[in-house]
Amino acid sequence: MIDLGEDAETIGPKGPKGFHFASFVPKDDGLYRALARQVRTVQQGEGPRLLAVRLAKSAFAAFKAPNVSAAKNLKGFDRSIAGDEAVELVPLRNPLAVFSGGSMTLELRQKGKPLSGQVITLVRRMDGFASVQEQTTDEKGRVNFAVGPADSYLARVKIDEETARPDGQKDKASYESTYVFQVFNRL
Repeated sequence: MIDLGEDAETIGPKGPKGFHFASFVPKDDGLYRALARQVRTVQQGEGPRLLAVRLAKSAFAAFKAPNVSAAKNLKGFDRSIAGDEAVELVPLRNPLAVFSGGSMTLELRQKGKPLSGQVITLVRRMDGFASVQEQTTDEKGRVNFAVGPADSYLARVKIDEETARPDGQKDKASYESTYVFQVFNRL
């Protein structure tokens, strides 16, 4: 999915703008990670700069002959892929091996380094806000969430920063990151 922006001649809400969808047919067995990234910068003249960086990530596996054992043994899910400017939620446990009643450990990173003292929210799709859990990252930038029934789960963090400028104004930056993972029933 790629956002190419608005077409200058398009007027009114005729449907999704600037998004293109395509099917993905994997050629090789293994782990695949999906990343959507949006960066916006707004600055009028010499005024304050506003920066917004948003990420959405997930992972999935593709196998010619799918089996649970192969998915549980996949590696590489814990590497950063977002770049230096973003804040990124990184699973430290295989996201394809999370079962009902288990847990998921995430690490929050910026510029490859862990961020401590940030609140991460976890929401289960079926229960929505009734299922919200919040935890603050430890000194290693980590949180460990207990997960409930099989479902899709969304982890989210948002960090707002201000930087003083020599002219007395402040530049502002907003970083948001989400990670979606599936919890499976035990076999």
